[in-house]
Parts: sequence; structure tokens; C-alpha cells
Amino acid sequence: MNLKIGSIQNMYKSLIFIFVSITSCYGQTQDSSAHSLLDAYDLMHKILKKQTSDTSSAEVFKQSLTMVPGFGYSQLKGLALVLEGNFSFKASEDAKVSVIVFVPEITFKKYFVPRVTSSIWLNHNQININTDWRFYRYVGIDFGIGSKTPSTNFNHYNFDYYRIHQTISKAVLPDFLIGVGYNLDIHNRISSIGKVNALNSDGLQVSQSTVSSGLVLNLLYDNRQNENFPVGKETFASVSLIQNLKLFNGTSRYESVLGDFRKYYSNQTFPSNVLAIRSFNWFTIGQKIPYFDLPAAMNDQYNSISRPFIEGRFRGKNLIYMEAEYRFNITKNEFFGGAFFLNSSSFSELTSNKFEKINTGAGASPRIKVNKKSKVYLVASYGIGSKGAKGFSFSLGDLY
Repeated sequence: MNLKIGSIQNMYKSLIFIFVSITSCYGQTQDSSAHSLLDAYDLMHKILKKQTSDTSSAEVFKQSLTMVPGFGYSQLKGLALVLEGNFSFKASEDAKVSVIVFVPEITFKKYFVPRVTSSIWLNHNQININTDWRFYRYVGIDFGIGSKTPSTNFNHYNFDYYRIHQTISKAVLPDFLIGVGYNLDIHNRISSIGKVNALNSDGLQVSQSTVSSGLVLNLLYDNRQNENFPVGKETFASVSLIQNLKLFNGTSRYESVLGDFRKYYSNQTFPSNVLAIRSFNWFTIGQKIPYFDLPAAMNDQYNSISRPFIEGRFRGKNLIYMEAEYRFNITKNEFFGGAFFLNSSSFSELTSNKFEKINTGAGASPRIKVNKKSKVYLVASYGIGSKGAKGFSFSLGDLY
């Protein structure tokens, strides 16, 4: 069947209804302004019997570095040593919080996957610099094209992946910016692992080295004061137009359009409990698009779309994605909380290029406040999805 716009709207309304209903189930959390806040650093000081900072509300924030070493796991990469860092700062008193996230990761399967992402606000919020840099010595998995591909038939590939995405935007109205940038995606030394199974992706240049080299025009609206912890009435909206050219050794000429819309809701009684709604849509135009640069599960800037599916579980020329997550506090000092999420995605099919099937995912996350100054949470999510999918993800900060 062809996925109609009306079906998408009904699905979106259902997500809002479900998560608004959850709000009443967790209404016992009180406003933190009347209670002393607690984070992981305070808890460690208490254990070591050292003095903690007394804050009934977060003190004046200038900069903060949060680092969490530990183990990570994914079905694709296996067990990994992870050091996740979050450096948050304000360039001036009236500036929004800038965030730099860096994640060096080494897996027990000898994969090396460091990445750096950032959103930096300068010149009294007049300039935004957005960065996504990564170098992966990695394994990719290919199930084929579309949302109907079976989970039992796939191929593995080794490759090196270099990503340099850089955009700088200038404010033309309050919270509204126009930007330009450059995207470079290189997949090199692609080689199959083991027996190669027949998939509908055969003949799509899966095993060739590719370079996507694109100029970016970006429209951005962002009134969030701190992306580590967006609150009610805040909005993020971004539209990027990417023209990939055969410049700087680019191997293909094609266009991409990405739209990312996020809206946050809360109420006056429980302002720190937040309902986050996200719509992420990605469309490509062209014939010879590098295979591993196509829209795919977990292939956005924050590796967050289509959880709990593994990276590359679904892939297609076009993607429609929606997610809702309800985040709430359990303890009055905001040290411990939780979240529920529900998402749906549809990737276009190979032959029809239509959206013919919706896959869903749902799960829950414990949340521990690691840094009360920058409002950074440690989030560990476990979810289940269509076709028996299940997976675990770990992040320092919310995924969107």
C-alpha cells in the first residue's frame, strides 16, 4: 500500500494522545525549585563525605565538562569501551548554552568509531556553528532497500567512513537563522565479510568506494535555551538543502533535503516533566546515490532515528520518521528519572519508491542527572520494535 498523508497525520495525533495520557500517571513529581537538586557529582561527594554545593535551583552557569567512562554495547558492534564527554558553556551571559559532545569508542571487535558533534552559539546568539565530524573504522550491515526487508537475510561489510559536516548560520530574526555549509562523506576500502547473500540492493554499487561532496543551505529556527534539557514551549526546526557535486573528488551528483522538527510540551504544575515530539524527514533526488549515504536507521547526526533497530537495519531513498518521548522525574531532587518513547518510520521501496510499510519501536529509559549545572542526564534506553527487533542505547544527554 502507498502510505497516505492522512495516515501520517493520524499516526502523529496518536503519538501525542498516548504521551499526554502518560502525564497524569507520573504527576507526583514536584517542582524542583522547592527542593535541593542532586547530581552524580554530589552523590560521589556524599559517599566520600565531602561538602556538596547547596542549590535549590541551578546556580549561574558559565561552563561545565561532563565525562562518563564505561562500557557500551550494540548488536552490530558488540561490546565497546566508551568515554563520552559533554562540554557545555555560554559564550556570554545572554547566550544560549553551547554543547560539544565527543565520543571516542573502541570495540572488542577492533572497530574504532570516534565522533564529535557540536552546536555553538556566538555573538549574543547571532551566530551558530554546527559540527558533525567522525572517523569510523567500521562494519556496516545491509538488509536491502525499503521497510519490508526481512531481518534474516543480510550482508556484512568492512569499510572506513569519514564524515565532515560543517554549517555556520547567521540570525536574520530572533531565533531564526540562515546558514551555509559543506558536507563530505567518504566510504573507503569497502569489502564484504563472508558469504554474500542475494538482496534487492544488488547492483547498487554497494562494494565501491564513494565520495559525497555537497554544498549546504540551511534554514534554522531554535529558541531552546539549553539543548541538553529542552523544556516546554521550546521549538527546534531545521531544513537543509544539500547539493552534492562532482567537486573535491565527489563521485556522484545528487540532491538531499532534510527536515527536522522538534516541539516540547510541559505544564505549570510539573514543568520539568517534558513531552518531546520529533518529525524527521529525509529525501534524496538522483539516480547514482552512494549506497551507504542513503537515509538509514541510526544514520542522523545523533545516531538516534529508528531506535531500537541496529544501524542500517532499514534503508531507502526517502524516509518519513516520527517519535514522541515523555521524560519525567521520579525523585524530587531530580537525580533519578525515566522516559518512555514510541516511534514510527517508513523507508521508500526500491521499485515503487513509495512508502508501503510502517515499522514501529517503543521502549523505556532510566535517567540519572550527571551534571545539574549544565542539566546533562545519563540515559540508557532499551526498546523493542517490529519484526522482533530489540536493542540497547546509551547517551550522555537526550537524543533530541
